[in-house]
Amino acid sequence: SGGSSMTSFSSIQEQFEDNIVMVYAMPFIAFLSLALLHGIADRARTLVSLADDGLVDEYEKAWDAYVDQTENAMVGLTVSHLLIQANRFCITGTLPLPTGMMRPGTVIHEGDIMKLYLSSLVYILLIVLLVLVTPASVFGRHAKRAKTILGMCIAFTLYYSTTWLFVKHSGLDGPLLAMLEALTVTWVGFVIIFILDFLADLDCTGNVVDENLRLMIMPISILIGFGWKGAFVAAGTNLVGHISSIPPAPAQLLLALFLISIILPAWRMYILPTVMHDELMDASKKFKSDVVQNDASTSLEQPLLKAEEEAVVEIREDDIFV
Repeated sequence: SGGSSMTSFSSIQEQFEDNIVMVYAMPFIAFLSLALLHGIADRARTLVSLADDGLVDEYEKAWDAYVDQTENAMVGLTVSHLLIQANRFCITGTLPLPTGMMRPGTVIHEGDIMKLYLSSLVYILLIVLLVLVTPASVFGRHAKRAKTILGMCIAFTLYYSTTWLFVKHSGLDGPLLAMLEALTVTWVGFVIIFILDFLADLDCTGNVVDENLRLMIMPISILIGFGWKGAFVAAGTNLVGHISSIPPAPAQLLLALFLISIILPAWRMYILPTVMHDELMDASKKFKSDVVQNDASTSLEQPLLKAEEEAVVEIREDDIFV
């Protein structure tokens, strides 16, 4: 969903490549459009959750939380991609392709690479200011989305500036260049994630700082993902180009189906149960905490409610691994 949204709004942005005002306006247009769409979807989820028994249980809360994460990631990817596209247009004078690849004929100078690298510092400072002066209790989801957007701006800036650096100096192209980029951003990303996690585990940092430090791990993870996505796309395109018996489009479709047949069962059997177990446990703890707070005045009924909830949670945990 995030990739489709990025490409769709970038295609619209491409129609205004001669108007820098509209190019920079597209991130704000995309944000408002997606915010309206997600607001309608959030209202629809609430109605669905209340339709059966008039209550929102922990399963429905977990569902809503997962959809919120997906929507926040979609907004972050789309808006940050459009903004970095506009910045690259401002630096080079050429708007990149909607996929983020350099448009043929684009000339990259040493100063352009340094400008793009240094622009990441602007987004880091904006995140710090946002954390210091913006109370999450007031702006709530919008503050979190803003941090996600800025974090992904950092990721895209580092990714594309690294791409420019390798294109300028490596002399490589195709799958070899994409693999070098993927390995570089992976190792650099791992180091940054390790540092962020180490700082978040220190006793001297508070809960607010820890939460914001760990919030930055997701954009770095996406940076690594985009690096390997580029490597897989380059490798797949190169492989399909050597198949003469099948047209390129059907060959890419067959390659995608083959990869899905291997990856999807492994994801379903090993990754999904672990992720869902942790998420359900977190949702269950929050649900029980809300129930205890709401029924704190009824001391006789509270133990019965707690025991009943624990039994329900235990059964539902087992359902995950069926």
